[in-house]
Amino acid sequence: MPRPTVSAERIPQILQAALRVFARQGFPAARMQDIAAEAGLSVGILYHYFENKDTLVRALLEELFRPDMARLEQLALAQGSVRERLWQYIETSWFAEANWVPLSLELRAMSARYPAIHAQLQAYEQRYLEGLAALVAKGIAAGELRSADPQTIALTILAWYDGMLENLPCSMPVRNEQTWRRALRQSFDLLFEGLAKPG
Repeated sequence: MPRPTVSAERIPQILQAALRVFARQGFPAARMQDIAAEAGLSVGILYHYFENKDTLVRALLEELFRPDMARLEQLALAQGSVRERLWQYIETSWFAEANWVPLSLELRAMSARYPAIHAQLQAYEQRYLEGLAALVAKGIAAGELRSADPQTIALTILAWYDGMLENLPCSMPVRNEQTWRRALRQSFDLLFEGLAKPG
């Protein structure tokens, strides 16, 4: 097996370090020097891979989005009802994403000031919505979900998901995954009872 290149090892190392620094200090306050120190590298090496903080942020966004899109694509190929598949996805992804809610909110606020980052976020969200709508369309065709515009249903599910990410940790501030999972499941079931095909 060929040994990974230095770049293949170092870029994820830098991006993970950047994620920790941004989460701790926020985007505006974080400096390239802080990220280099967190990664255990010199600033010169950091600039060899990323010319500035903006290019690093854009690479980090791609790194964060790629696994999420891959999970959504796997969902389309998985067995079981759309409801079962979506719950499996939510159960695995929600708790990981809950750790990064403050960073995510800051990222959205930041995108208003940086057109390239805004465009990248918008493109990702559109791809995600289209993938979710395609899954919803399968649920409608199978008679699981009520007949409605798949994109509107997908947007409703996405709004619920984002809302739970932001509000559940605030309403139950003591992190208890069992309690959070129970509340998340009850809310998910209520949502899908409303989305289910009547009769």
